[in-house]
Amino acid sequence: GTFYPSEKAVLDRLVSGMLESASVPDIPQADRIFGLIAPHAGYPYSGPVAACSYKLLMGRSVKTVVVIGPSHYVSFAGCSIFPEGVWESPLGRTRIDTETAGRIMKDCPFVTFQRQAFGREHALETQLPFLQKVLGEFAVVPVVTGSMGPDEHGKLASCLANLARENSNLLIVASTDMSHYHDYDKAKQMDEKTLEMIAGIQRKKLLQGLLGREFELCGMSAVLVLLETAEKLFGSARVIKYANSGDTAGERSKVVGYASVAFTVPEVLIGGYTAGERSELIALAARSLVEFVKKGNVIYPARLSGRIAEKNGIFVTLYKDGQLRGCIGYAKGIKPLAEAVVELTCKAASADPRFSPVQAGELSAISIEISILTPLKLLASTEEIEVGRHGLMVTKGLSSGLLLPGVALDSKWDRVAFLENACIKAGLKPDDWRDQGVEIYTFETVIVSGQALEPGN
Repeated sequence: GTFYPSEKAVLDRLVSGMLESASVPDIPQADRIFGLIAPHAGYPYSGPVAACSYKLLMGRSVKTVVVIGPSHYVSFAGCSIFPEGVWESPLGRTRIDTETAGRIMKDCPFVTFQRQAFGREHALETQLPFLQKVLGEFAVVPVVTGSMGPDEHGKLASCLANLARENSNLLIVASTDMSHYHDYDKAKQMDEKTLEMIAGIQRKKLLQGLLGREFELCGMSAVLVLLETAEKLFGSARVIKYANSGDTAGERSKVVGYASVAFTVPEVLIGGYTAGERSELIALAARSLVEFVKKGNVIYPARLSGRIAEKNGIFVTLYKDGQLRGCIGYAKGIKPLAEAVVELTCKAASADPRFSPVQAGELSAISIEISILTPLKLLASTEEIEVGRHGLMVTKGLSSGLLLPGVALDSKWDRVAFLENACIKAGLKPDDWRDQGVEIYTFETVIVSGQALEPGN
């Protein structure tokens, strides 16, 4: 009754009319839409722009929607997630995806349930009628952002990227309005620059502009998380529609900006691997771990095809209740990917000298993460290193040390600390990275993750 009508029939007609009137480009079905930016003002103001985001979903398969928006009324650190139950609008009830919410809470300790964050919050609620109208049956994961820093942005983005790789029917919606209460021309100029950063997925420049008040996004954290997720998925962004309240409501002396943006990636290719290949790899790792731990057997796949038959650098990491339990890998491709997954999963469970071998009683608590490495790139300057995106390998003579991208994020290292610890891993002195005889390589990773045992097994 405040941001949209409370009567079902009235709301249904309003949303249907805005969707029908929305003009959007054709995005090929082969291009998966994994993310959207949509505004959250009252429907008379931002509804026509929001409709452009949601019209893109018509005819597409989306089963889980993670909706992320800012807290307008309650201050808190981290994020608040609603972990179970239903979310209701006049158009009906939508269940909360408890499993996905639980996964986010497990992977990101700063994401907790704080009920007060949802009491009056409209940033998420305004998205629901549009989603219900275009998707019908689906599940939702509501997330409200509080005070967040780059580390939290990175961890949440990593979690969402993993979820998107595993679930081709998952969508991420960042709820945000743009500039607030400038005159029409200034608002349009400011928002055009902001959208240029978003369309180019220039996350760091966008953040600098937001901190310097050159740009304005009330849903800053939601957008930054979506942009970092897009980076990890090698996705692209496309501005679908821009308008401000001067266009929709008429008053132009103090306006609010709104945008519709779609984030896409070829459906068959996320990080270079099809959904089927990623599922096959994690299923292979899970079977191998259970078979090896319970029976001592190492069983290689009988038939290899597609990219899982290629040779890539790869690491297999085991976690128990979120804590490291073993990690083994190759920096360069030695064996076909599928064979390497089997071998390294068994070695991570038994041959990491930091840990005792995994026991059968632990399997239900073990999760598996496969990191497939891009080719090593020799650095010309350490300024090229992006913490959280790049992994490092440092070599000097016969000594070498490798650290995956997530290690730097988890340890909250800056670039120098990352370099120092890579040197230590190589058995060198921390500042040897400054030595001209040291070679420093970067790489990126495609992450595939899952559980050793499915619930109930």
